[in-house]
Amino acid sequence: MTNLMEMTIFVSVTAILILLFKRLFKTKLSAKWHMWIWALLLVRFFVPDLPQSEISVFNIVPDSPPTAETVYVPVEPVQIKDTYIIADRQSVPIDNGPMKLSVWPNIINKVWAIAAATLFAYFVVVYALHAYSLKKKNQISSERLLAVLEECKNVLGIKRNVQPISGDVPMLTGIICPKIVMPDGYSYEENKSILMHELCHLKNNDIFLIWLAVIMLCINWFNPIMWYAFFMFRKDVEVYCDERVLEITGGKKEYASLLLKTALRKNRFVAGTTALQNGEKEVERRIKYIAGFKKPTVIWTAVILVIALVFGALCLTNSVKDYSMDEAVYAEYISRPVGSIMADI
Repeated sequence: MTNLMEMTIFVSVTAILILLFKRLFKTKLSAKWHMWIWALLLVRFFVPDLPQSEISVFNIVPDSPPTAETVYVPVEPVQIKDTYIIADRQSVPIDNGPMKLSVWPNIINKVWAIAAATLFAYFVVVYALHAYSLKKKNQISSERLLAVLEECKNVLGIKRNVQPISGDVPMLTGIICPKIVMPDGYSYEENKSILMHELCHLKNNDIFLIWLAVIMLCINWFNPIMWYAFFMFRKDVEVYCDERVLEITGGKKEYASLLLKTALRKNRFVAGTTALQNGEKEVERRIKYIAGFKKPTVIWTAVILVIALVFGALCLTNSVKDYSMDEAVYAEYISRPVGSIMADI
């Protein structure tokens, strides 16, 4: 129970600070910054045992309340014939009526674990069904499209084998054996932009990162902050690839038209995939970012870098824990009788 509470505090505070950072410098941050600032949350979650620091943001967060299972009672030294004898501190159960309070943490942990496993199983089943449906799709053998694919791979420095297959919406799927789904009805330049976008996902290992994000979401299924952070992370993954494609191909207007052409009325998410298409509202946001973003000046870049380092120091350190009052008293009790006993011997 205590570990679950600590995890919730750690990831919630870190996610809030990241979202605040992104909000403050929304128009000044490149898509790459918007994407990689989430690394703070990944480290905070997967490496909870971080160094302690006086500047940690978690110093201002109250410690988790003690569990109701036991109360530690320091025992006063008892003098018998000028010799101190001290008993170890005892754990005294608390009886709170028909159902002891100590039962509730176990119930909460079980409910949390069952819900987390169920949500993760849902994502896995949806992905498995999606992967099975792709097996029925035909592999693309068009020499022209294959030539464009090889050209894009060479530009990005990708040597892995990538299989293009026909489908309804453009997307990348598969970690070990990557496949790019290519729909019909697109021009040569549009196919080139689609392939470049999905290959950028492959280059950045975005599918692997999304699976890590899914694991974090499942473990924190009860936390609305993590749900919001998860959807923002997915959006930033797509915008970062938009930026990379435009750096290579140029043509903001043509690329924005492609995004509108691939837009769906609703955003369909399948874990283990990345898709050029999104819901209409999300595509509109991506187009506005493409049209409005201007590279920040050197001064702004330096300011953002310094503040990012400060945020990292705040989030990626743990609080400095002091002994509680009863621990200090107990330590004093321990030190006194030992000297007396040694003197008597």
